Amino acid sequence: MLEERDPGCPYLTENLLPPPSVSPCLSVRSLADRACQSESQSKRRVIQLEFRMTVFLDNGSFQPKPTSMNRSSRRLQRSISLTALALILFVFVREPTFVEAQIPKASVSDTSKTEPGTNEILWYGELDEGTRLFRFLFKVPLDELGKGSAKLISIDEGETEFVLKDVTLDEKGFSFTLPATKASYSGTLNADGDSIEGVWSQRGSKLPLKLRKVASKPVDAAKEIWIGTLNAGLQKLVIQFRIYTDASGQLTAFMDSVSQKAGGFKADVSVDGNNLSLNVELLKVKFAGEKNEAGTELVGKWSQGAEFPLTMKRVEVVVDSKSLEPKRPQTPKGPFPYDSKEVTFKNPSAGVELSGTLTYPKSDKPVAVAILISGSGPQDRDETLLGHKPFAVLADFLSRNGIAVLRCDDRGVGKSTGDFNRATSKDFSSDVEAAIDFLKLDSRIDPAQIGLIGHSEGGMIAPGVAAGRSDVAWIILMAGTGVNGKEILYSQGQLIVAANGGDDKALRTQKTLQEVAFDQVESLEPGADTAGIVEECTAKVLERMTKDGDAPEGPELDTFKKEMQLTMRGVLQTVNTPWMRYFLTYEPGPALEKTKCPVLAINGEKDLQVDPKLNLTKIEQALKVSGNKDYTILTLPGLNHLFQTCSTGSPNEYESIEETLSPRFLETVGNWLKAHVK
Repeated sequence: MLEERDPGCPYLTENLLPPPSVSPCLSVRSLADRACQSESQSKRRVIQLEFRMTVFLDNGSFQPKPTSMNRSSRRLQRSISLTALALILFVFVREPTFVEAQIPKASVSDTSKTEPGTNEILWYGELDEGTRLFRFLFKVPLDELGKGSAKLISIDEGETEFVLKDVTLDEKGFSFTLPATKASYSGTLNADGDSIEGVWSQRGSKLPLKLRKVASKPVDAAKEIWIGTLNAGLQKLVIQFRIYTDASGQLTAFMDSVSQKAGGFKADVSVDGNNLSLNVELLKVKFAGEKNEAGTELVGKWSQGAEFPLTMKRVEVVVDSKSLEPKRPQTPKGPFPYDSKEVTFKNPSAGVELSGTLTYPKSDKPVAVAILISGSGPQDRDETLLGHKPFAVLADFLSRNGIAVLRCDDRGVGKSTGDFNRATSKDFSSDVEAAIDFLKLDSRIDPAQIGLIGHSEGGMIAPGVAAGRSDVAWIILMAGTGVNGKEILYSQGQLIVAANGGDDKALRTQKTLQEVAFDQVESLEPGADTAGIVEECTAKVLERMTKDGDAPEGPELDTFKKEMQLTMRGVLQTVNTPWMRYFLTYEPGPALEKTKCPVLAINGEKDLQVDPKLNLTKIEQALKVSGNKDYTILTLPGLNHLFQTCSTGSPNEYESIEETLSPRFLETVGNWLKAHVK
C-alpha cells in the first residue's frame, strides 16, 4: 500500500529500501507522487511488502520523490503507472505512535563558539516521532522575519531546506508555519534567551520540540560511524550506522539510507566482542556482522525478506547525502545569451494562478514560443527529478536556438496556486490553454507560432489542446500516449517486471493485481471508501493465482494473504482518485484524429514506461485518420523514458545516469523545429 501524502513534509516521510528478491509489485503513479498526497489515513506504520505498490513518476523515481521533505526524491519522483519492480516499499500510514528516544546530548557538539552575524540566529532541535529522530537546524535572519528567508534544514533528510512563513521571533518566543506541509511550530523562549520549549503541529499530530541556540551547525559526535554500499541488484544504496554511548555506557543506534536522503531510523544495537548486530524494527531490517582485528571493517549480512552481503567501513565523519549527489553536467548555468523572467498568469476558469519562467532570445522581432507540459505527478517548472532538471535543459537549448520557452510549476506546486490532488489531465489542459492566452498578449511573442511540447502525460495533453484550438502552431509529443491508461499500465507493468528479472509467475501476478484493482474501482462511485472491498479483491487475486498454479501453500499462504490485503488496500485507495480514474479510461485517439497542426511524436527505444511500439503505432494511425500530412514519428535508439542514453531503460537507472537529455534527442527536436518554425 502506498500512502498519499504531500510532497515535502517534515517528519512524515515515505521511504523505500532495497528489494529482497525480484517479485511483482503493483505500481501506481507517483513515487514521490500523487500517491503521496491524501490526508485520509489515520495511523502511521511501516509495512514491508513483497507484493507492493510502487509509484513511478515521469520523473521516474521509484524511491519515495519526492522523499518526505524534498520533492525530488518527492519528489522521488511519477509516471502514469501501475508498475512492477522488485523493490520493498515501506508504507507510511499517518499519525505516528510516539515514544521517547533521542540522540544523547553528549553526542552532539557545536563546531564553533564564534557567534554568527548579528542578523542571523541559529536554533537546533530534535523531533522524536517514535520510530525516527529528525534533527532540525533553523536559520532565522532577524532583519527579514516573515519574508521567506528563514529556513528549516532537515539534517536527516539530506539537509533539505524549507522556507518558513509567518515567522515570529521575539522576547516571548518563536513561531512559524510551513504551508506546503501543513505544519507549524510555536514555542516559548526561556529567560536566558537560549532555549525554546514548543510544540510541532502537523495534520492533527502534536510533538514536543525543544530548540537551543547554537553558534553553528552541531557536529555529530557518534562513538562509531559505519558506512557501506548495499548491492541488492536493482539498487545500490549507501547505508550508514551511527552508534552513540551515553554517560552510563548505554548504546543508542540509528540507521541512515544516505542515498535516499532518509535517515534517523532508530535501531536496537547489541555488541558481543567483535560481533555487532542492529535491528531496525520499523523497516524490518536486521544486520549482523563481525569486526576485523583492527576494528576498521564490519563484514556481515543485511536481512530484509532476503539476505544480502554487506561490508561496512568505519569512518570518522558522518556521510551526508549531499556528498553523494550525482553530477548533472547539463543543468544550465549562467550567464545566458537570452533573457529570462519570472511570470505569473491566471486560469480564470479554474480560479488558479500559475507561476513559471519565460526565457526568450534577444531579438528585435517577435519570436516563436514553446510551452512545456510536464508528465504526471506534482512537477515543478523544471520537471525536477533525482537531481535532473530536464525542462531547464530543454528550455536552455531552445532559447539558445531562437525559440522562447514558457515552463510552469503545476497547479498546487511551487509558486502556483490550486489543488493538485483534485486535478485531472483535463484540468491541466485548461492550464495550458491559459498559458496560450497569456502568451498571445506578449508583444515579444509571435502569436502565430505558439507550440506545445509535452512529456508523457504532457504528451497526452498536448493533442487535446491542439485539437480544440486553431492557434496552436505545432506540437511535440515526448513519450506521449496513444492508448488509454489501462493499456499503458498493463504494458508498463509487464515491461518493467521483465526488465528487472521477473519470471512468468511474476508477470502473471502483476497483471492479475492490476486487472482486479481496475475492474473493482470501475464499479465504485468516485471517492468512495475502498476499505470494504479489500478482502473481496484479495480473494479474487488468490483465486486466479491458485488457478494459474502461482499461489503459495501451507504456512506461507496466511502471511502472503495478509501482505496482499495491505497492498490491495493501498492500491484501491490510489486507483480511486480523480486523476487515476480519468487516466484509466481516457482515449487519446479522438483528439489525435482532430489534430491538424504539424506533429513530432518521439520516443526512446528503451522506454519501459510508455512503450514506443504500442504507442507510436496508435499515434500514427490516429494522425492518418485526421488527414494530417505533416507528422513525424521517431524512435531514438538507446534512450529511455526520460530521453537519457541508457543500458536497459529501467527506472532504476534514471538517477545514476549523469546525462539529463541526450544530445541526439535535443538535435532531433532542434532540426524538426527549424523546419517548422517560420
